[in-house]
Amino acid sequence: MISIKKPNSNFDREIFNDIEKQIELKLPLEYIEFLEKYNGGRPEANIVELKRCEIESFSISTFLGVNLDNNSDLLYHCDLLSKRIPQKCVPIADVEGGNIVCVNLSADKYGYIYLWDHDIELLYGEDITVDNMYLVAKSFAEFMKMIKPYNPTDEELSEYKVLDVWVNPEFMKKIKQGQN
Repeated sequence: MISIKKPNSNFDREIFNDIEKQIELKLPLEYIEFLEKYNGGRPEANIVELKRCEIESFSISTFLGVNLDNNSDLLYHCDLLSKRIPQKCVPIADVEGGNIVCVNLSADKYGYIYLWDHDIELLYGEDITVDNMYLVAKSFAEFMKMIKPYNPTDEELSEYKVLDVWVNPEFMKKIKQGQN
């Protein structure tokens, strides 16, 4: 499992219960246990690889938690995205590049984890459903097992070749001035 830096604020069960009342949905137990342990947090550099999807991989920047600043707060994201993600989906993590990881809370496929792509939103608008999102995992536990540490220097790049490079002439002047 990857390491996760916990936020400064601990999980508050009363606030969490209020959130569930406000969104009128019950979150999966394994996700609640994650919140009790970490209350969101920032994972180490990571990658989640998807199979048979247009988006081949993504990286989680922040897990959402309870009673945190707006950028990391579960309720804030629920309110912010309520008209943008499918009903009965709850955002649980921010992804590098502006996408969101959501948990589905509808009776059909309860607890399934999906990737919401903000670019697809333009195609479907308010008609977006989980069928328009990328299935990541069938449970939160399965999702957590998919998150792997990522070190870009470990990538095999020997087959890639630089074909052309353009440098802004003004920038090149500054570089040459710095060398004198």
